[in-house]
Amino acid sequence: MVSCSLFFSLDISNFWGFFLFYGVLFGSSAGLVILVTLFNAYKYFPLRKGLITGIILGSFGSSAMFSSLFLMHFLNPNNVPPIQDKITDHYYFPNEISRNLPNSLKILAGFYILIGSIGILLSFEHDEHAEVKIEEKTNLIKVNQSDYKKEEVNNKEEKIEKAIVQMDKNKGNAIELSIDADINKSDKNIENEGNSLKDALKSRLFSCLLVMLILSTSNGFFLAVNFKNLGIKTIQDDNFLNYVGSVGAVANGAGRVIWGLIYDRFQFKASFFALLTMQIIEAVSLRAVLGYEWLYLIWVGVSFFCLGGHSVLFPAFCVKAYGEKEGPQVYGFLIWGGFLGNLLQTGVVLWMKEVVQLENMPFLFAFMSFLCWILALIFKLKPNK
Repeated sequence: MVSCSLFFSLDISNFWGFFLFYGVLFGSSAGLVILVTLFNAYKYFPLRKGLITGIILGSFGSSAMFSSLFLMHFLNPNNVPPIQDKITDHYYFPNEISRNLPNSLKILAGFYILIGSIGILLSFEHDEHAEVKIEEKTNLIKVNQSDYKKEEVNNKEEKIEKAIVQMDKNKGNAIELSIDADINKSDKNIENEGNSLKDALKSRLFSCLLVMLILSTSNGFFLAVNFKNLGIKTIQDDNFLNYVGSVGAVANGAGRVIWGLIYDRFQFKASFFALLTMQIIEAVSLRAVLGYEWLYLIWVGVSFFCLGGHSVLFPAFCVKAYGEKEGPQVYGFLIWGGFLGNLLQTGVVLWMKEVVQLENMPFLFAFMSFLCWILALIFKLKPNK
């Protein structure tokens, strides 16, 4: 579906037909490939959701580096520079580049079929018997822990009874004592298995996560779409800007693994605060590095690094907050926040670019990230019980 939607969309001259094939079918089929792989892997590694999410989505994000270089080899093999329109100050490529686009994308679609076929051959079903063995071992550990805690409670109760008898003998007064409530300090998942999908989608937590995802991803999507439009004003080297995009893809992919490790260590709220803080600093300082090639490359990489973090933190938290059954379904709806975030940045750019100028746009998205930071600060990111 991914390859076919890309291949046939190029032969459609109608806008809405192109929108259906390229925008809807291509995007939705690519997203389904990720979700099926991701939540199947959760069955094998239920205690390392952050790391597993990072590895799978990191591989997906890094793959853009290869497809980008592959595409540019056929699209602009001679590194033809863009042409500046002196009247509008816009940049565009000559007709020879645009004529290469249809065939280049068809070759890319064939490349997708090849690597997709390899992926199918490497796929395998989840072994339910292995899961049963893991559950048996987990239950055995829980039983042992429970027995230990019961013994500990009994010991405390026995000590308390002896103390009461002794104090009654000495003073004859009635004593009220309570057992320490902090017996069980083990790390617990904040799961809410009892809620239905409808209840989960109506919860305040889901609404908060959706708004935060929309606001926060708009910054990363802005640079993902416009890193060439921004860089081309001061960097007249199309090949270098292509490498900037490739480095961004690597940062996006590798960052997902790193964010997965961070999530496993510090959980959602602290990890998300760190992501937003880094994203705000990057956006506010971006204009200062325009014109400095290698600094611009690093700043774009940081933006892609933060954008990839959303794809790790939110699905892992949904499973933890809503449970193994409802969590993946909830994230299936929550993922639309990424689409809305991209739609938001597109609308802001189209509406404000003539007034604010493209190079000043990052300040607007930094403000959106700051609003998201405040929202995460005041809202308790825990599921409704």
